[in-house]
Amino acid sequence: MIRHRTRIHILALATLLVLAADAWIWGYAISVRRDPAYRYRAAGVAELYIPSERQRISGFRILAEDRLEIRLVPAPPTHSRWAIRVDGEDAGGCDARYPRLPLRTEAHRYTVRNTAKPDLSFTIEIDYYPHELYARYNATIGDTYRVVSASLPVGNYATLPVASFVDQDVPAGQRRQVEQILARDVGIRGNDPGRVKVEKIGRFLLAALDSRRGIPAPDLDPSPLGSYQCARAGTSAIWCDQFARIFALFANVAGVPTRLVSVTGRLDGVMLGAHGFAESFLAESGRWAYVDLFSRVVLVEDAQGRLLNAVDLLMLQRAGVTSGVTALAFRDGRLQRLPYREVAPEIGRYLAPDATLVYSRGPLSLPGARQRLQRAVRTLLVPDLAFSLATPPGSRYLLTVLLGWSGLVLLLFWLLFFLRAVLRRRPG
Repeated sequence: MIRHRTRIHILALATLLVLAADAWIWGYAISVRRDPAYRYRAAGVAELYIPSERQRISGFRILAEDRLEIRLVPAPPTHSRWAIRVDGEDAGGCDARYPRLPLRTEAHRYTVRNTAKPDLSFTIEIDYYPHELYARYNATIGDTYRVVSASLPVGNYATLPVASFVDQDVPAGQRRQVEQILARDVGIRGNDPGRVKVEKIGRFLLAALDSRRGIPAPDLDPSPLGSYQCARAGTSAIWCDQFARIFALFANVAGVPTRLVSVTGRLDGVMLGAHGFAESFLAESGRWAYVDLFSRVVLVEDAQGRLLNAVDLLMLQRAGVTSGVTALAFRDGRLQRLPYREVAPEIGRYLAPDATLVYSRGPLSLPGARQRLQRAVRTLLVPDLAFSLATPPGSRYLLTVLLGWSGLVLLLFWLLFFLRAVLRRRPG
């Protein structure tokens, strides 16, 4: 009996400590300090920008001294036929699930194509040195294999599908209204490539809303379509967050997956960033692209024509090297191709290299739940992802999850404990 009471007392003390820690995290660290390390799960560039749908090289298997198997994800069909070329010359092929390269000494470029699935092809440059070559110089070094470059991402890391970032939960009535605007006013056609759709939507929204930027009215309709209608009617100005949400609504309804990204972070009470923009996934290039209508920038691309994302721009801001980079920006009532240096000051005002980027995940709504409860459930189950040059320590978010679930389990235990005690005392 005494041991039982001791255990109960220890559990009661543990419950108080856990609840006190939860109160500090949710009531102060998250709500007052707005420390992203407690609310958002840290993520790397691969998880944020290489979707799980995209083919990548996930590993290698050395079959023989001069034969290397390349593992791919998603895995190709079991019965695949691979055609292989080395430096442009035919090198035969193989029948296997994964391609097997006949390696040549030193650096060579291998072109691999799945003849059963023509859209699955890639190039990889491998620097290979057998141990016999080292032995000529009296070196006891084993066979070495080094990837110099590859057209596919290389790495075995966690990824997320594009859809996990996209909010497709648009009421049917609002979706029909947006579809009508896209067809009638924006000129969107079903066969338009994603980039064309983004440019058309960006041009239309900036022409309609650029003069409406400012502090939103207290009674502004919070829904993206409602905010758009209020701004068009002139009953309220809109901020960066509304610009981003309106664009995301139009782009997603048009069939271009688009997510919301916010810039946040504080240091000793001073904000390191406070901004919102969007990123659209363009299937034809397989890349997430930066779209910031509040900064009047629709797309940014480098000298090779690759569309750039927010992290790319963070690095540009940090390095200060923008040669060959251009931006499609809204000037004088139309979209113009400008050198990046002309828009860099505007982007740099909001996309500070020291800030934290937060990538919104898809919705997780609880009917009738209050906003704070919704946010708490999302944080515990489907957290937004954070990235910065100094990535928030993952241990703080794990602490939020551990203490949050521990508090809920302990509260449930005490509820059942007291319910059992009451039932025992009832007569009969």
